[in-house]
Amino acid sequence: MILVLPDDQSAGIPRFPLQPAEDDDAMPMIQADIRRGRTPQQCDQLMRDLTRIVHEVSGAPMDTIAGVIRELAGPATYEAGEPSPEYVPGEGGIDLAGRAELNARRKTAGQGKEA
Repeated sequence: MILVLPDDQSAGIPRFPLQPAEDDDAMPMIQADIRRGRTPQQCDQLMRDLTRIVHEVSGAPMDTIAGVIRELAGPATYEAGEPSPEYVPGEGGIDLAGRAELNARRKTAGQGKEA
């Protein structure tokens, strides 16, 4: 599916909502690359939420929206130019390893704020 963005000439940026192009056979495809370790329920919820958002923003019918989740090893993904740690699940699905890595980067950068 190709989404056509009406131009906002005054600001030089596209306006919302997005307008689906005239293509009855269009099928939006969601692709999510995440670090491995989430539960099947977390992956299902992620895809349900992303599908709902694509539907709301694009107007595409729910039954035409497809998706795929690719789970990658932590070191195969990068944050701030550095390999990511493996996902370590915490309460409510919080990524403990990712949070610790972010806090360390912030401390090193002098921001002092913890996630």
